[in-house]
Amino acid sequence: MVVRIRLSRFGCKNKPFYRVMAANSRSPRDGKHLEVLGYYNPLKTPFALPGNQG
Repeated sequence: MVVRIRLSRFGCKNKPFYRVMAANSRSPRDGKHLEVLGYYNPLKTPFALPGNQG
């Protein structure tokens, strides 16, 4: 099984919101995931994973 870091889209039309998650490379974009790593809101703040400070 190959694991990839992916963005899963949530939110409304013209207001995207993404979950950063680890998923199998064969699963669909918004499908089953292994673990949620963080969140990304492109309209508000720059991206940073929690716990990766430094």
